[in-house]
Amino acid sequence: MYRMRYQTLLVFGLCLCILNVSRANTTSFVQADPCANSSLNTATAFYCQFGIRDSALNKFPTYRYLGAVEVYLQITTTPYITSLTPKYFIDRLEERNSKFLIRNGSITSLKKTFHTYQSQLNRLKQLTAALGVPVEATKKDFSQLSGAQICDWSLIRQMRRTLWKSFRRFKMELSIAYETEVVLLAQFIHNDCLFEAVNSLVNLDESALPVYVYARPAFFGSQPNLQHVSGMVVMSQQNGLFSSDTPGIRRGHPHFAGHKYALTVIVQVRAPGAILSHEFGHLYYLYHHWEKYTDYMEKMGNRYQVGGHGSGDRSGVAAVLAEEGKMPDSHMPWSYRRSLNEYSIHPPVFVQGEEE
Repeated sequence: MYRMRYQTLLVFGLCLCILNVSRANTTSFVQADPCANSSLNTATAFYCQFGIRDSALNKFPTYRYLGAVEVYLQITTTPYITSLTPKYFIDRLEERNSKFLIRNGSITSLKKTFHTYQSQLNRLKQLTAALGVPVEATKKDFSQLSGAQICDWSLIRQMRRTLWKSFRRFKMELSIAYETEVVLLAQFIHNDCLFEAVNSLVNLDESALPVYVYARPAFFGSQPNLQHVSGMVVMSQQNGLFSSDTPGIRRGHPHFAGHKYALTVIVQVRAPGAILSHEFGHLYYLYHHWEKYTDYMEKMGNRYQVGGHGSGDRSGVAAVLAEEGKMPDSHMPWSYRRSLNEYSIHPPVFVQGEEE
């Protein structure tokens, strides 16, 4: 257990190996349905065997774009290839995030990098069009044009370097958003009852309580002692409300900071639905038993097992049930939570994670 003044950091663990899925080449650029291509055996295909119900399509308007996004990521190797796929995918992400409380947390970074990439591409196209040269013209091609200036070539070369940098950043964010959406869909298929329960949580002032999910390719690269962690819930309280962005989190654990008056869940890329369900199980139990669990930690003292899976730890039991596709069988009635008027001035920070 990591202790700091006014807060406690908990890392909850689960021993489970994550298998990497190899990518395969595909010849189709646009897929209306990612399950339609029988040769597709990458991250988009693993859930096709389960079948996609109408309820899943209603929760995931991005579903029919996942195959196209995967292919776009595979075959788009230069910033000069334009496609509507990223924009359609971003639009569907925003649509779902606006309607549901379980949200893809990558959308903000994705939109920002996509806008930067598109703006720089358009500026380069406008300049090359004004000079009468192709956007991908070489220095030799440029020098053969009448009236060409060496300063014009230097400017184009500089703009191209900037464009390539923004293109790589955009593709990285698109990949992360895509992987996050695949994990979310896998969790829904694995334990849809838990998805519905987490998707309907309310904060202690009866406002909606969003849950932002992130898939990270390098989980905690700056903290080698946490590289074994494959999933994590960030949860605390501020002003008597649940939050994953508090002064305590930002001071002690800036890598974990999430959203004000919302909860955050982080999983590794390619995590199966059982992993995210495990994290949702921790979150669901702590949401309903916050005061009870903090009392349990205080009573356990040094005997408390970091990871939330010690003997008698009900949070760990709830996580295991969720991982098995079951609903945690006990929860605290909302009427009881509303009757609680006393909150800790310096509440603990819960960072619950699972180990490979």
